[in-house]
Amino acid sequence: MATAQVISISQPEVSAPPESCMICTEELWKTYDMGSEQQVHALRGVNLRIERNEYVAIMGPS
Repeated sequence: MATAQVISISQPEVSAPPESCMICTEELWKTYDMGSEQQVHALRGVNLRIERNEYVAIMGPS
């Protein structure tokens, strides 16, 4: 007869230092190449800081 073994797995507690952020960017750039010699600069030098427990929505044309 087989016996079952119970294994308890706990998640480690994670805490970020108060000066850190969840998502941070500095000077973020995104450029799309649209064929021969045409580029679309979607982002130019974006700085973004999202702290823990903040809600953010980013919207724009698609």
